[in-house]
Amino acid sequence: MCSIATTKADIRALWSLPCTTDACIVGGPEEDNNGGLPRKLRKVSQFSTLHKLWTIEDWDQHTDPFRYLVLALTWYKSTILRSLWPVLVAYAVWCRIVWVFKLTVTPNALAYLASPLGLLLAFRVNTVVARFHEARLQWGLLIFHSRDLASTLAASSFHIPLATRLHCCRLLVAFSWAVKAATRPDDNLASVLTTLLAQEEAQAIASSRKPPTALLSSLRRVLLPLPLPPHAALAVQESVSELNRLYGGIERLLSTPLSPTYMRHALRGLFIWLIMLPAGLISSGCTSFAKLVVVATAVAYVMLGIDEIGVQIENPFDILPQHALAGALTRDVAEELLRPVAGDDVARI
Repeated sequence: MCSIATTKADIRALWSLPCTTDACIVGGPEEDNNGGLPRKLRKVSQFSTLHKLWTIEDWDQHTDPFRYLVLALTWYKSTILRSLWPVLVAYAVWCRIVWVFKLTVTPNALAYLASPLGLLLAFRVNTVVARFHEARLQWGLLIFHSRDLASTLAASSFHIPLATRLHCCRLLVAFSWAVKAATRPDDNLASVLTTLLAQEEAQAIASSRKPPTALLSSLRRVLLPLPLPPHAALAVQESVSELNRLYGGIERLLSTPLSPTYMRHALRGLFIWLIMLPAGLISSGCTSFAKLVVVATAVAYVMLGIDEIGVQIENPFDILPQHALAGALTRDVAEELLRPVAGDDVARI
């Protein structure tokens, strides 16, 4: 026998599942050292990061006047530096070879390559940033339409049996975690479905090719027979259609990266420029190997760091705070649909 209290308890139980715990996704210095982060998320910074929903305190820290000193003192913890140090060491060795054999190229060659290379890198970074913001917009609209659907159903509660309302709540909550799991292969959606849904329904959805769309189909089958007023029925069906469209947008972003050929071409161009850089510095009058290696590796760090940032955010679903977004949707939907109304005390599933 299930009631509002039972549904609330099942939703609270989600936070103890391995795929929904904060430590598994958000991480931090302790969790990262112990392997708490999923494989693809181990590059997430332990400082201010896009992998969480920001608060006023986060913005205060981000704009702190002492941030320059903090960034300088913690440079060795940089995720970019940790990713690039093997390449930078190899580049320093190349600088030594150039210095020993006194290889030179005209500095003008570097200038000719710099402009097109800058355009290639700028376009790449702008494109992947746009992908990130589009993915965040899709999640924002997904939360909005889920809340709108829940609010419409709550406002029409006198036309909806309690059992149906609770079932809709469970399906909408499961949908949010299913969308997240569709972009995170480390997630175990089956435990979420088993917690929220009846065994037969959970197994059917878990075995489907696309669990999010299967959940929306189940939601439609529950909602269509309801004796809602025409305007409410139309709003409900439009909300479900919007959820389907937004999930389609998430699938599109996940399945269509920026052209790999473009990325490879830009990176090869960057390699050519960096290979020529120490030879060009020698031609420009660099008088010691120490100056050469410091200047060349500093430039390489900046230029390769731009590409590394593009790699880290090209798949926005590895960086987006999907755990927090799914949690926010869960709480909002539960608050709307689990609010007791007249007659609920005697109704039971």
